[in-house]
Amino acid sequence: MSEQRAASALLSLEGARAPLDPRFGALATLDLQLKAGELVLIDPGGPAPGAALADAICGLELPTAGEIRFLGRCWRELKPDAANALRGRIGRVFARGGWLEHLTVLENVLLQQLHQTRRERALLLLEASRLAQRLELPGLPMGLPHEHGEAELRRAGCVRAFLGRPALVILEEPVGTADELLAPLLNLVLAALGRGAAVLWLTTLPRVLGAAAVPARDRYRLLGGRLVSLSEQAA
Repeated sequence: MSEQRAASALLSLEGARAPLDPRFGALATLDLQLKAGELVLIDPGGPAPGAALADAICGLELPTAGEIRFLGRCWRELKPDAANALRGRIGRVFARGGWLEHLTVLENVLLQQLHQTRRERALLLLEASRLAQRLELPGLPMGLPHEHGEAELRRAGCVRAFLGRPALVILEEPVGTADELLAPLLNLVLAALGRGAAVLWLTTLPRVLGAAAVPARDRYRLLGGRLVSLSEQAA
């Protein structure tokens, strides 16, 4: 990667040595730069390495070597309060779970913004309602997570990820088997890119990785402990 590109990157992984499957201690050395307004697709090979990669990018698991920088700041150099505040600029869809069962789905959706910002609850509710409509939800789910089906929770998870106009959105297998979610989700992705956010989309689904409608700058697969371009793999 060029020094010019690295300097302008919203997200930068430079020789980041990170465990991507805690069960087996598998390590990967990752180099990736993602600028504002860019989308990158990555096939991590499964939910566990995808979640571990997302955790590393969010500064929840520090690399054993190399650096991960977000908005120009290295996670390793930040104190806990500063790191938590910086995470408030990241929206994330979790492939598995990600819901606090003692809170309603609505409370889960609003929690990060209520904790990390000073925005009024009424304004957050209005923005969340608009996002829900764009994702074809009849309304914001009011019950506890276990009281709702997977389709509703997937859409609510997307509302949470895009709420507050984050600088970076990480999507961990957001579509799953719900093919009807792809089109409205893609519309939100395009809107986020248009306002200067970056999007990292983690998926193992060929129908998403190969979709011409998904305007990815690059498409990668995690192989042999590094990110391999799908075009390079096909050559």
